[in-house]
Amino acid sequence: MKKSLKIFIFAGSGVILCVIAIVLAVILSKPKEQAGIYGESKITLMKSETFYYLDGITAYNSKGNSIKHKITITISDGGTEENGKIIFEDLGVYAIYYTVYDNTVQKTYNKTLIVTVVDD
Repeated sequence: MKKSLKIFIFAGSGVILCVIAIVLAVILSKPKEQAGIYGESKITLMKSETFYYLDGITAYNSKGNSIKHKITITISDGGTEENGKIIFEDLGVYAIYYTVYDNTVQKTYNKTLIVTVVDD
């Protein structure tokens, strides 16, 4: 759907209306997000840190709409998902595999996050 903007300028308030029109034009012309999953590729955590696996992760379909709520994850051995967070049992390097399906174009997007867990 194409958005349009109509500008009306009245005597005495033309400058204010022009500024408002420019701001609205910038907001309405914002490009859509590229389809895929986005976020960090590597992070380091302290053993005692709580890690919420969707923090800092975004996902968009081919229409630029957020599909973050459709993300599924797989964790390499040694990590356990519990209520939106991952608990790492030992120090070491882990992989979290994010997957989301874009049903508008029948395409799956993937992202891997490498997590290094270090001692406190």
